[in-house]
Amino acid sequence: MAANRRSSSLLPFLLASALPLFHSVPVFADIPWIVESPDPTVMGGADCSLVLDDQEVPHIAYYDAASGDLRYAVKAGVVWAIEDVDTLGNVGAGVTLRLDGNGNPHMMYLDRTDQTTWEWQIKYATRSGSPWSVEIAYSPGHTITEPEFVLDSSGRPHFVCGDIPGPYNRYGYKLGGSWFVEHVADSVSYTRGVDYSLALDGMNRPHITYTESYSPSDLKLATKSDGAWSIETIATEGGRSVLVLDEAGSPRVAYYYYHLYYATQSGGAWSSELVDDLMYSGTKISLALDSQDRPHIAYADSWGYWFDYAYKVGDVWSIERSDDLESPGRNVSLVLDAMDNPHIGYSDGVSLAYAKTDIWAGVASVVQSRGAPSVWPSLTRGGPVWISMPDEFGQMLDVTVFDTAGREVKMLAESEGASPRGRGWNLTGMRGEYVAPGVYFLSVCTEKGSSVGKVILVR
Repeated sequence: MAANRRSSSLLPFLLASALPLFHSVPVFADIPWIVESPDPTVMGGADCSLVLDDQEVPHIAYYDAASGDLRYAVKAGVVWAIEDVDTLGNVGAGVTLRLDGNGNPHMMYLDRTDQTTWEWQIKYATRSGSPWSVEIAYSPGHTITEPEFVLDSSGRPHFVCGDIPGPYNRYGYKLGGSWFVEHVADSVSYTRGVDYSLALDGMNRPHITYTESYSPSDLKLATKSDGAWSIETIATEGGRSVLVLDEAGSPRVAYYYYHLYYATQSGGAWSSELVDDLMYSGTKISLALDSQDRPHIAYADSWGYWFDYAYKVGDVWSIERSDDLESPGRNVSLVLDAMDNPHIGYSDGVSLAYAKTDIWAGVASVVQSRGAPSVWPSLTRGGPVWISMPDEFGQMLDVTVFDTAGREVKMLAESEGASPRGRGWNLTGMRGEYVAPGVYFLSVCTEKGSSVGKVILVR
């Protein structure tokens, strides 16, 4: 496609001649984050864990640091139903919430009631009907770290934690009516680490990320298969991490080492990329993969100054910093709904908060056309966009951006991020200046055809 198409009469020609015809994309409203306070009585900050049920109703388990109680909130219409889960002592720190196949809640958390000899316990609470059933999952007689907890395909609980001193990595699970806890150990020695994350694959085998608690502080992945643990290095320097397995069972890891990084594995080799180069970004992290295995990360800094949301499309990361979200004081919990919209539970340092943004609200119609370019996100508040075409159209030759008057804004260069079938746009014009808010058309030329997409920029 020629680079000199600048006349205002060009746009109707593009829309009429594109093969296939112009693709009608969603029209979005400028919707900010909607933030609620599920439990205004929480005054001491809160560890929290958020999940959505099959009806996309939010459920939050949270620890009230002021009262030392574990509570559970479920949104019922426009109000939140609040109940106590465990109030015996100082209970609930590091809580993780999961729902089983029947929608029943399961929680695992730390009991730190003993502040004299520091003999802490890991507790497990579940409910099928009423009341709550609470039991001790692990009580080693000394200090332990907060657990990370998941349910397997049969609804059985699995967890990872650390024994202190060490801390030595421990993996536990419930089978029948008994709990079993073992060291995470290779053929040489027990492993020691901090900042755990746990995921189970399709065969219910555990995968655990942790950072070694001694020099060097390598970020490691431990996997158990056929009764034996194998240990590999993800990165030579690491910190807090979150592990998620994609649809193929491959590990994806978001982690912090003075900045926020994202690591993937291909052919047995690990590679890491920088997500956010701001110092101390990523001290609190939550990672989720959407329906196309694209990563979404909610994270914050160690100073409590900002709360960011990053997502990747193609080779381009988009980072949104919203004034609607207060920086989380303790932790952040991210989940995506069926439309890949984010929902976040967090503490703003004082109280419990729940936030969501519905990027599909206000859509009048969506017309899908074979061969039309995929533009994601179709609405952006300042982050880059990624343009791609179906495989059958072959390699992408060029992409030119036009405004609604048909004036050429920019021909996208490969330096902005590209693959054979995709191209990124960083929302700048020919001179590198950021473009004004408005509607922009993306004229795509490939080896076997052409088409036009649309993106809306709001500020």
